[in-house]
Amino acid sequence: MTNRPSGTIAYLLNAETIAHDVKHRISATALALPCESATCRIDILKQFTPFATALVFGTDKRWALVNTEGVGNFADDYDAKASIYSWLQGGDNTALTPLAFNDVQSALTGESMDLSEFIRTFGDRLDSNHWSWHNWAKAEANA
Repeated sequence: MTNRPSGTIAYLLNAETIAHDVKHRISATALALPCESATCRIDILKQFTPFATALVFGTDKRWALVNTEGVGNFADDYDAKASIYSWLQGGDNTALTPLAFNDVQSALTGESMDLSEFIRTFGDRLDSNHWSWHNWAKAEANA
């Protein structure tokens, strides 16, 4: 059990919607994939799975995508993009895929939970990641 501060809301995203968006945006050429043929690349890209991710708000214009590892990316306004992390099943490749706020907004499930519960509890690194995002959101809210 950790003593994480609470009060930062994580708005849950639909995994299937996000996966669909990510798979259509990952650039095969930006990844070190073990094959060159288009068919092979498409088959490998189908195996990419986004980490479970939630939307966290800072100020009225700043927002972030944070996954259950407490790793994320923020955008300065609604016209900017934040990136979502994905992993390749059975491999070591990860990908950062930029998503616009409209894409993220369309994936909202309507459910939310405290960020302290959304980020997994498994050691100091995840607790530190939670503190970083919690403090970011609170500092933004007080700006």
